[in-house]
Amino acid sequence: MIRRNTKQKEAVKAELKRLGHPTAEELYTALRDKYPEMSKATVYRNLRILEENNAIIRVIGAIDGGERFDADMRPHYHFICLKCGLTADIDDGYMKSADVGIEEKFGYKVVGHRTNFFGYCGKCKE
Repeated sequence: MIRRNTKQKEAVKAELKRLGHPTAEELYTALRDKYPEMSKATVYRNLRILEENNAIIRVIGAIDGGERFDADMRPHYHFICLKCGLTADIDDGYMKSADVGIEEKFGYKVVGHRTNFFGYCGKCKE
């Protein structure tokens, strides 16, 4: 289903890009002052629509299983801190060879993969 772009959806996506990897609640809080008429339900609905349209990805957190969102659609990985929940991009090259290996070994057609690394960020590793 093709959906039209709305000012609200564009605002959600722009703020998501600005914030990096926010939760839906963090995104709503950031948008609330700029768009007081935008409800929490509107933010959640637009996140769902953007994800369905492959315009954003959902990243599951390690601490509470909470969801964070990412508007960076380039193939990349994430690091998630087990203590503070920091979610950061890892731009160290996408391993296309993993996709090819799975295709060759199991006969699947792989269109991509997502990987999260877990550990402790610079502040929490001490």
